[in-house]
Amino acid sequence: MIGQQLKLPEPELILMRNSMKKQGLFLDFDGTIANSIPALVEIYYGFLAEFGYQGSEDEFARLNGPPLDEVIAFLKQSYDLPISESELKANYMRQVNRIYQEVQPILGTLKVLQHAKKNFYSIAIVSSNHRSLISDWLEQHNLIEYIDFIIDAKQSSQGKPHPAPYLAALKQASVQALDSIAVEDTETGASSALQAGIKTFLLNKQPSTTLKAHATPCESISSLAELIDELTP
Repeated sequence: MIGQQLKLPEPELILMRNSMKKQGLFLDFDGTIANSIPALVEIYYGFLAEFGYQGSEDEFARLNGPPLDEVIAFLKQSYDLPISESELKANYMRQVNRIYQEVQPILGTLKVLQHAKKNFYSIAIVSSNHRSLISDWLEQHNLIEYIDFIIDAKQSSQGKPHPAPYLAALKQASVQALDSIAVEDTETGASSALQAGIKTFLLNKQPSTTLKAHATPCESISSLAELIDELTP
């Protein structure tokens, strides 16, 4: 009937899905789908303040992207913090788990995930954060059903900006880099995806000269909603 969406029988839907080229949508977590950067800034400054130190915006920007183990090691060495890295990490994670309960999705996240899933994309989170925290947050906001898998800090040999996290995502999704797109909010993350040969969209930032020098395209978007056309066959 006019105005009603045609619903294909299940066998025809499966046939259509199998006949389409496999494509990947790889999303960073913090600052890309989770509006967590203000919370992470608060944690960073509070973490250092406990030891009598003042952080800086530049240092936070450099530490936003690499795995937490690298961040903790850097802070311990740079500030000569008096307790072990394992204790520092446990303290940091207690603050993270508390604050993430209030973190909301970035505007447009659900719409993009729904559109990508409708077009049979393999959707993954590629993040330096922890799998359990990411999964819990996705479940809290009813987004877990759209995610096929998560690549976290423990599932690749090296963290961003090394391409290893995105190479692991390509392998697990069984897709080619040329048939995939990545979305990041930092130069560190974008560099990781570009080195893996994946077209990358940088959220709310203009690509630097370094990023533009890659053979793989890197474009700026001001909102996740701008991805809809890119995800449409």
